Amino acid sequence: FFVLVMLSSAGFLVFAFCLCFVYGSFAAFSLSPYTRECNAQGIVYSDSDYSRCECFDCFYGNFCESEASNCNVNVAGGNPSLLQQYWEHVLNPASTTASRAYYRSPYELHAGLIPPSPEPAAGVDYYLRQSIVNMHQMAQNAQTEGYYIVYGQGGTQMINAAAYALAAVAGKPLPVFAQVPYYSQYKAWAEFNVLNNYWNASTEQTDHAKDVIEFVTAPNNPDGVLRTPFYSESSNLVYDMVYYWPTWTNISSVASHDIMLFSLSKLTGHAGSRFGWALVKDAEVAKQMRSFVNLLNIHTSMDTVHRAIRILDTMVEEEGKFFSVMSSIMEERYAEIIPLFNSQSRFSLESVTTPSSWFYLWIKCEQDSNCYDVFEQAHIIGEAGSLFGASDSYIRIQLTVRSADYNLFLTRLKSLLGSS
Repeated sequence: FFVLVMLSSAGFLVFAFCLCFVYGSFAAFSLSPYTRECNAQGIVYSDSDYSRCECFDCFYGNFCESEASNCNVNVAGGNPSLLQQYWEHVLNPASTTASRAYYRSPYELHAGLIPPSPEPAAGVDYYLRQSIVNMHQMAQNAQTEGYYIVYGQGGTQMINAAAYALAAVAGKPLPVFAQVPYYSQYKAWAEFNVLNNYWNASTEQTDHAKDVIEFVTAPNNPDGVLRTPFYSESSNLVYDMVYYWPTWTNISSVASHDIMLFSLSKLTGHAGSRFGWALVKDAEVAKQMRSFVNLLNIHTSMDTVHRAIRILDTMVEEEGKFFSVMSSIMEERYAEIIPLFNSQSRFSLESVTTPSSWFYLWIKCEQDSNCYDVFEQAHIIGEAGSLFGASDSYIRIQLTVRSADYNLFLTRLKSLLGSS
C-alpha cells in the first residue's frame, strides 16, 4: 500500500511510504520518493530541501539520467548502501532520528561504559543499554547478561580499543594475529600503535600462544567462514562479530565469548553514523577500552547515540522484518551470480555460504596472478587479495551495493565470465 503525504515545490516527494512486503516475504523494492526523481540512479536529501539529486557512481545529469560510458563500477569497500534502500521505505515515528537543538548539548563524560544490569546506567546509557540488549535478544546471536557494554565510533574503533586495552592490562606490548584471509584493519592498527601492539602473522608463535591477541572474525571478512581460533589457548581472543546477524549468516548459537564486537554499519547499514559497541566480560578490559575512546574523542557523539537507539528500537519493533527482507534480496542476487561461475572455469567463487546471503564475493582467478587487474579491465573495481593477507590471485567484491550499481556490476560480470 502507499501513503503519499506531500510534494515539494521542486516536484520532489517530501515523504512517502511503500511497503512491498506481503505477510513478511519480500516482493520488490519500489522506487522510493528519494530516488524516483533521480531515475533511481541518484538520491535527494533534506540538506537541499529534496531539490538536488546526488548521483550514484557512473551516473550524471541534473536528474542522474545519463550513464557514463565505460565507467568503472566501484564494488570495493564494505559500504552497505543496499540497506539504505530499506530505510527509504520505512515510515515509523521511532525511526525519525533527528534530535532537537537542545538535545544533550553538554558533555556526558560518564558515557561510553555501561555496567552489566542491574547496576545503574546514567543518562543516555540507560536507554542505549536496553536497546542493545533487546536487539541481541531478538536476533539470538549474543549473550548480554553479565557483560559490560563499551561503545564508540564504529566497529573499527572497537577493534583498536580492544587491542589497546588487552596490551594495557597485560602491561606490555602484545602481538596481534588473524588467520588469512583477514580484515586489513587488524594489521593496520598493530603497525600504527607500536607502543602497545605489533603485527605477527606467524602460525608458530609458541612463545605467545597464551597471550597473543587473535581477532576471530565470525563470519569472516572476506570469505564468510565461521572462524574458530587458531591460538585457542590464548586469553586474549577478540571475536569480531559485526556480520553475525541473520541478514548475512545462519545464527547457529548464542555467542558468549569474552570480547565480542558489533557495529551499526553491518547491522543496519548506517555506516555514516559511525557507531559500534563491544560486549566485554572483564571489568578492567572494558575500562581500558573506554579510556581509549576517551583519549581519541572524549566520548561518542550524543546525536550518533540517539540515532542508534532509534534505529535499534525500530528494528526490534518490526520483529526482525529487516533481516528477512535483506537476506531475501541477497539470496536473489546469489541466485543470479552462482550460475555464472558454474558455467566456466577461469574464476571460482570461494564465498558461497548457507544461506547464500553473504556480504562479499571472494573470488579466485584460477589462471591469472593479478585478479584485480583482470576485473579492472572489465570495468569492475574490487579489492586485491593481498589487502587481506592472501595472494593477488584473489579479489573481494562487495555485493551490498544499491540496485543501480548492482545492475551495472552484474552486466559487467556476465560479460567477463561469459568471455571465459
